[in-house]
Amino acid sequence: MTRPIRVALLAHEFLINIGANDFLKNIIRGLALREQNEIIFLCPRGENRIEHQVPTAAKAALKKNPIVEALLRGILRQARQARAKVVKPDPGPYDFYRDACPRMRFIETDLDVESLRRLKIEHQIDVFLPSIHILPKDIPYVTYWPDCQPKHYPEFFDDESQRVRDERINGLFATGKPMIINSRDAKSDMVRFYDANPDQIFELPFAPIIEFDRLTPHPELARPYGLTKPYFMVCNQFWVHKSIETVIEAAVIVKQRQMNVEIVFTGKMQEPRRPQYITMLRQMVIDNDLGDVVRFLDYIPKNDQLELMRSAIAVIQPTLFEGGPGGGSIYDAVSLGVRAIASDIPINHELPLDPERLVLFKKRNAKDLVDKMQKMMASPNRGPSFEDLYQQSKASAGKLSTRLYQAIDYAIAQDG
Repeated sequence: MTRPIRVALLAHEFLINIGANDFLKNIIRGLALREQNEIIFLCPRGENRIEHQVPTAAKAALKKNPIVEALLRGILRQARQARAKVVKPDPGPYDFYRDACPRMRFIETDLDVESLRRLKIEHQIDVFLPSIHILPKDIPYVTYWPDCQPKHYPEFFDDESQRVRDERINGLFATGKPMIINSRDAKSDMVRFYDANPDQIFELPFAPIIEFDRLTPHPELARPYGLTKPYFMVCNQFWVHKSIETVIEAAVIVKQRQMNVEIVFTGKMQEPRRPQYITMLRQMVIDNDLGDVVRFLDYIPKNDQLELMRSAIAVIQPTLFEGGPGGGSIYDAVSLGVRAIASDIPINHELPLDPERLVLFKKRNAKDLVDKMQKMMASPNRGPSFEDLYQQSKASAGKLSTRLYQAIDYAIAQDG
């Protein structure tokens, strides 16, 4: 489509954690590249508004189950008929997203069908995205699903949550609406497990984009953490599929080899599906006397995390499964020009691998991980220049924008 269009972001389901926040912001960056188009951010009303990137309503859901509950929070609320209203710009909760597109408008609304129909007419919206819900055919929209993790690791999910996921995914494809997804690997899974039409699925490219201010060092943000030794970083949620234990096993070898290095972990130390997992990790550190090697920082502000990452020898990503290449931590590392070591799961072969800067290790293999760590410690870090990172970010945004608008054109063509 060549004429200017209005795109409405269904943000409610993505205001749940840092990873979802970053995904949504990246979508905005890609959409914003076409300056003739208008972007409208649909956000929760009053009491459900975002607070420090995690709204109150989402916090309650996270206590139950951060993966299933947030994605499957229920069918659209049909009963609410309150009229949507335009949010006047304020300096508060949504600046995180406004940074990606200053011209973006914000509208507080519920997400019931009648509200969306009203928004479509009143604001002449051409398409809504991304939706994990099945909407009526008269609403033009692009769907989204992160991955097929339960098909690969059913032991991490109960039968009922798997059944609900299957019903939802099959229903999304049955609408005929286009779906955006985080990788070629995830698209292949959708075709394999759900017999999906591949032409209906638009895989998004690995697109590391970063704001200019994050390319500028801010050492004052790192100072309070008191990291004086060289260190590697692991920046993940502590979910069981992230295989954090592999890195702690690697820390045992690091100590045995007398490597003068720390391994620093950031991320909320919660795993509601297996609460004993966090206890097990802490006990591994105690049992192996790793207090001088392993440091848990828990959840820290994103800008602090990126500043610490900037000075790391490398970022380690030990995950057993991701919906997008490398997960959020490798995305951030590549954005900043920081070296990285990731597990050799299939999706990570979609990363821009480089023997000096981004390498893979055998998943669950602590010795291979330590060997890769030692190799990076022994080689100088010839990081990319500011200009290189700028050009990388610019190219990534362009690729992402093209793919997003291909999905949008598909949805608009269906509408009419």
